[in-house]
Amino acid sequence: RSTANAMRQNDEKALAAAEPLVVESELFGVPGARWFQITRTPLKGDGGETLGLIFSAYDITGEKQRSAQLDAWQRGLAILLEYSSLRFDQVAEGDLHKALLPWAARLAGTQHIGLWHIQPQAQQAELQHATGALAAHTGQHLHLGEDLPWKVWRSAKPVYLPDYPAASAAGFWPGKSGSISCIGVPMMHSGQVTHVLSACYESLAQEQVTP
Repeated sequence: RSTANAMRQNDEKALAAAEPLVVESELFGVPGARWFQITRTPLKGDGGETLGLIFSAYDITGEKQRSAQLDAWQRGLAILLEYSSLRFDQVAEGDLHKALLPWAARLAGTQHIGLWHIQPQAQQAELQHATGALAAHTGQHLHLGEDLPWKVWRSAKPVYLPDYPAASAAGFWPGKSGSISCIGVPMMHSGQVTHVLSACYESLAQEQVTP
């Protein structure tokens, strides 16, 4: 009933505004819950009067799931990195970073994890540690501005590329890694991005939030 009331209220809003109304709604059916981006566009008569509404809906369930995955990974990594920072006096930094990869893999739900060392002065990023399909490319260098690590470095924020091969930031790397999508998360030190942790996926089905 609450869903029906919300739908009716949105219908009334679109009619009153006399302009398109775009709303994201979670709908429940036999297959389960799905998220839709629903657009209500008023249908006008010859005299300008509103005759009704034209509906269009776009399934955004996948986008919602990937957004939830990124949020979950960020929260998990934040806890993991906070804990790890307490152990820098006990473990060499390189060993500590390498030890983060298995945990990051579980949090991201993929074995294809890479840790990129960002070197702005040298204008390059180096794949220092990697697992899964990325392990064979450990030591790979990217020039300034190439691919996902530099995009994350510039923004200092997590970046998600759902269509990795088609992304302008991707360069040649998707072909090497065999990935169709990728997430990059910045690792900060003294307010600067020093490393980028990336998680790559071979298929859409693989992209699931790990409990």
